[in-house]
Amino acid sequence: MARLAFSYRWMLTASLALALPLAACGDDEPPKTIDREDVGPDADAGPDADGGDPPDAEDAGDAGDTDGDDPNDELCEGVSCEAGEICVEGECEPEPEEGFSCAAPFDVGSLEIGATAEFSANPDGQPNTLKTRCSLPDHDTSPEAVYAFEVDEPVRVIANLSGSGTGLVMELREDACSDAEAEGWCNEGVNTRTFFAYPGTEYYLIVEARRDFSVGDFTLELTTEELICDSPGAYSCDGDDRVLCFNGEEERSFACGTGCDDGSCLGDTCDNALEVTASATFTGEFLAFTGEINLEDSPSCSSTGTTGPITSGQELLFALPGLSAGQVVTIDASADEAPAVIGIMSACESTPTCVAATDTAETLEFTVPADGDYFAIVDSLTPRQGDYSVAIDISEVGQ
Repeated sequence: MARLAFSYRWMLTASLALALPLAACGDDEPPKTIDREDVGPDADAGPDADGGDPPDAEDAGDAGDTDGDDPNDELCEGVSCEAGEICVEGECEPEPEEGFSCAAPFDVGSLEIGATAEFSANPDGQPNTLKTRCSLPDHDTSPEAVYAFEVDEPVRVIANLSGSGTGLVMELREDACSDAEAEGWCNEGVNTRTFFAYPGTEYYLIVEARRDFSVGDFTLELTTEELICDSPGAYSCDGDDRVLCFNGEEERSFACGTGCDDGSCLGDTCDNALEVTASATFTGEFLAFTGEINLEDSPSCSSTGTTGPITSGQELLFALPGLSAGQVVTIDASADEAPAVIGIMSACESTPTCVAATDTAETLEFTVPADGDYFAIVDSLTPRQGDYSVAIDISEVGQ
């Protein structure tokens, strides 16, 4: 059998240094494994309502065997092997050497921040004990190398695979090495993968050939970088500003202008509509807000009342409690350059019904018809950047 040939060295690398100050990230526990390319909004696109995709487990690659550790379970049913042997395709063979199975992976230990760990191996000649999710569906012949590691604090990990063989794949599994459905990802065609790792999770990185029996000599490098904030894609509040933990490497701050609570600007959704009981003007950044409401299915929120205006941009929502009949509420959004729909509603809903609205003017004057609580929406026609400005004037009864 081929012997494990590990070359294991740590090379210190420069720690990630960013100009932004360290601030607290969101309190929600982030997904354990997140692909760097999929986290957070683009620099020009603004915040994503749900913090980027997240990152649950990554794509599983091509469909394959997902039954678990042994790709030949049925063939090994009832087969009893002696000590030091395992069943492979119904036959007893010597157990894999250390580093070539989930039962005895190469234990890397805790990865050091700001360093590179390098490993070299050749699993050829070892028995095939598992199958990655992105190897070919009818492929069961490749042996594999398995690396187990953990981290002491949240880090970005860059896994780079190189070797003499072709068509190598690597798969990351969290906590359960022998479970093909464990959280993680499987990578083919790209030899470098970046992901985030968190304390309290055991990570297993598996290397095998996608279609050939021979893996050949390969080298795996695991480089770690410090995170500026440890919840990539999550939002937090810094005073009245909404702060995005972008990719773990940068904190991007956006001015709400309305206040911030639990990672969201006040007035961003119906659940946290900003209460206004006296005349006031609000200014802030459009990028601090999401765009969850589209008035396309709300014809009552148009000037004609017949066709719902398409509003794919961000909206601000205001609660106007305890209004009295005869009071006049004026909402003015003309001070910024963003065309918007302005509407008054008796209830705040995902598909609003407006009791008064305009999609042709930047100012709406509303005379309260009956005592009660009302809501106002100022919804941009398209996603916006820059600053918004909304002025609300509430008159006294009889004025």
